[in-house]
Amino acid sequence: MEKVFYPTKYGAQSRFKLAKNTPPQIVNWVKAQPKVVYGVERKVDGLEIVVSKQGRRKLIPWCWIAGLRQAGYSNYELPL
Repeated sequence: MEKVFYPTKYGAQSRFKLAKNTPPQIVNWVKAQPKVVYGVERKVDGLEIVVSKQGRRKLIPWCWIAGLRQAGYSNYELPL
């Protein structure tokens, strides 16, 4: 599954692909989110998606991300 996020406040436009063996609860959460989010941040543990100004967020571990592309950055050895 591939998803694109457009952050409004901070972070770079991010397009990523989830691995085939990603747990259903993570896949369902990602599918349910709108394309326009508050922020996207790269962390040591994974990609953090901040959905709202109130701080609703989710950390998607790197082990579930099969491909990642962010505006202005290289592809992190994770090509789409």
